[in-house]
Amino acid sequence: MANSQKPTVCACCGLNSNIVMSHIVPRFFFRRAKQFAKGDTLHRVDGESMLLSDRQNPEPLLCESCEATFGQWENYVSKISINTDLTFPAYENIASKRKSATHTYQIGDGAHISMGDVHKFALSVVWRASVSTQKDFSTVFLGPYESEARDFLIGSAAKTPNRCTQ
Repeated sequence: MANSQKPTVCACCGLNSNIVMSHIVPRFFFRRAKQFAKGDTLHRVDGESMLLSDRQNPEPLLCESCEATFGQWENYVSKISINTDLTFPAYENIASKRKSATHTYQIGDGAHISMGDVHKFALSVVWRASVSTQKDFSTVFLGPYESEARDFLIGSAAKTPNRCTQ
């Protein structure tokens, strides 16, 4: 950020509020990646150099309310994604299972997964990267879809932006 003053307007809801330090990629990802990598192979781009790191630089981006909303989706995905003990709750419930007698496959049931929360989680990460001022995310650009994504995330849009089917 060119000037050193902390923003007072939330990048998501647009309200003038207390802005908190927000991570672009959720903290749980870095904690798990560090454990899987044994703490010595994670890289973070900082300016022009690569650093060994298990953390990301947060930036003042969201108000407390929007951060809490995004946090709900992050917590949900954190609980169903691969864990540090190598369990993967979402996969374990929907994985295809071979029937040994007939050599056919049975598809698992994914009805228990809240795809709305998964979609909002994924979109929130991409949207944060798009509005971030950090050089690490300078190539992420949603362009004209940035406002549609934001509107969906704050609940003022009827559905997820989807231009792929048009």
